[in-house]
Parts: sequence; structure tokens; C-alpha cells
Amino acid sequence: MDELVKELRKIYVEKLTKSYPLERVLIFFVYLLGRCLLSVNRREAFVKFIFSFQIDKFKKILPIITIGDCLIAFFLVFLTIKIYWLIKRSAFMHLSRQKGFSDSIALWKQRTEEVISSKAEYNKTLVSDIRKRIDSKRKDVINLHLLGEVLLSLSIVILISLTAFNNKDFAAFLLCLLLIVLIQRRAYIIYLKNILPELVSEATFIQKDFSHQKVFTDEFTENSNVSN
Repeated sequence: MDELVKELRKIYVEKLTKSYPLERVLIFFVYLLGRCLLSVNRREAFVKFIFSFQIDKFKKILPIITIGDCLIAFFLVFLTIKIYWLIKRSAFMHLSRQKGFSDSIALWKQRTEEVISSKAEYNKTLVSDIRKRIDSKRKDVINLHLLGEVLLSLSIVILISLTAFNNKDFAAFLLCLLLIVLIQRRAYIIYLKNILPELVSEATFIQKDFSHQKVFTDEFTENSNVSN
């Protein structure tokens, strides 16, 4: 019975984290903490508060949290997801336009066509293996972008705190923006080296049109599903 309970708990946690990743929960608390801090002491640097955070401070802030604060935090989480989606889409499509992939894509397509067999079962096995490799690397990209969402939420809170300007918060704000840019670059490198060739091969096997726009929509948007 204990083993059954543990297994059910594991399945429940996995489904919960897939539908609402823990990074999104962290973003919620970033906004909640930031709103409470700005309400209590607008003059204290947000970065200084975070690094000097103590339980006693949390106990002082906790009683002033209202349902309204929670609703605002939920709204800001939703807004952050939408803003970050625009950032990653713009970065992805910009980098796709900057690079000339036509020759490489044609070469990968040709190599795939050379190994296509007349046996449907053999081709199905190859496609299945390709999809597993794609999903494995896609998880890396998705996790990177979830980190980017957390950094975006921090940068928004820090930007709001800059109404009382201080050098530490301003430097932290610029650092968050820089890291978000670097995440776009790193995610695209993973796509370019590890995912793009596999996607071209998969599209060739199943006779499907390939485009970077379709890749972004099918593989890296909110409604795309990552296989177990």
C-alpha cells in the first residue's frame, strides 16, 4: 500500500510540475515578495533585501500579504510569460533569418533520403528514435527559457524598485537583461547543433514541410508537449 501511495504521489507531482513548472511558482513568490517589500520599505534596495533575507523579515512581511497581492502576483506571472514568449520568439526568428541554413538543410535531407527504407516498420523505428533525441534536447531549451522567465520577473521587480534609485539594483537589472540575452543565444545554439538536424531528418522521413516558424510553433511554444 505504501508503495502504491508513493507511486501515485510521484505521478501527481510530475503532472503538476509539467502543467505548472516550479519556476513559475518561484516567479509568483518573486512578485509577491517584491510587492510586499515595496509596500513596507520602498527605500530599501531589493537586491540588498534578498541577500540579507532572514526568517524574521519574512515573518514581518507575511501578515501584510492580502488576497489582492496574490491576484496581482498571478497577473504578473501571466504577463511575464507573455512578454517572455515575445522575447524568445523575436530572438529565435531573428537568429534564424541571420543564418544561412539552406545548404545544410538540403544536405541533411539528402543524407536522410539515402537511408530511407522500403520497409515501413524500419522507417517507423528510426523516426521514433529521432523523436526521442529531439525531445531530450528540447527539454534543455525549455528549461533554459524557464530560467529566462525567472530572470525577467526579477528584472521587472528591480526596475520597479528603481523609483528609489540605487547603484546595486541598477547593476542587478542590467545583469538580468544580459543573462536573458545570453539565454536566447545559448538556447539557439542547442537548437542549431542538436535539434535542427534531427528535425530535418524527421520531416524528411514523414514527408512534412520544414520551416523555422513551424519549428518554433510546434516545439517551443506553451502548448507543445515534451515526451517522457
